[in-house]
Amino acid sequence: QNVVEQSVWPMLLAESLKALGGLGILSLGGKYLIRRIFEFVAESRSSEAFVALCLLTVSGTSLLTQWLGFSDTLGAFLAGALLAETNFRTQIEADIRPFRGLLLGLFFVTTGTSIDMQLLIREWPNVLSLLAGLIAIKTLITTALATRVGLTFQESVRIGLLLSQGGEFGFVVFSLANRLGVLPLELNKLLIIVVVLSMALTPLLNDLGRKAAGIIDERSETKEVVRDCHVLYTHNGHGCCLFS
Repeated sequence: QNVVEQSVWPMLLAESLKALGGLGILSLGGKYLIRRIFEFVAESRSSEAFVALCLLTVSGTSLLTQWLGFSDTLGAFLAGALLAETNFRTQIEADIRPFRGLLLGLFFVTTGTSIDMQLLIREWPNVLSLLAGLIAIKTLITTALATRVGLTFQESVRIGLLLSQGGEFGFVVFSLANRLGVLPLELNKLLIIVVVLSMALTPLLNDLGRKAAGIIDERSETKEVVRDCHVLYTHNGHGCCLFS
């Protein structure tokens, strides 16, 4: 509102400072505070208290991020990062495994039911085009970044294909865009379909990445053999191949 009368930059600056400050304090403060609390609870040797503290950390961080004006999903993600940095991450992973299976199942069921089948059938050319574009662009970007951090080209291609699907944060962004009226409803549903289908293709993309890495390995080995092979010609025109 009132975008014409006043500049949007002061508002963006204020929101950015609030984001950096709030999330920074939450990350650093939670990192040291949570570690002390977990050490105290671990002395009681109560698995129930341990699980309760894990759930309290996730729900509390989600409420704090929501109070700062962000999504509760970001808070849950931040809580997972904080819990992963504690010395009790192995115990935490073992204790929350039943919840993880239940919530993952619930997540994928609700994700699958969110697909508008009539829209998918009607707009299947656009769906396939967007799906191919998403996978291709994310594969290229991830492969390029992976090679820059020291991975081999084979590993980079495999990781690029493995991580080329859309993420669950796409649903958060699309729901927010729908609630604010940024995207038309039909386009919003179309993008959700593309993300869901890309996630469903993850096992296939993983196999494709393995095969692509194997083909690259074979070609690189062949080039090395050809390069290391020195042909020595004899006087009568025959040759032999020596491998170094």
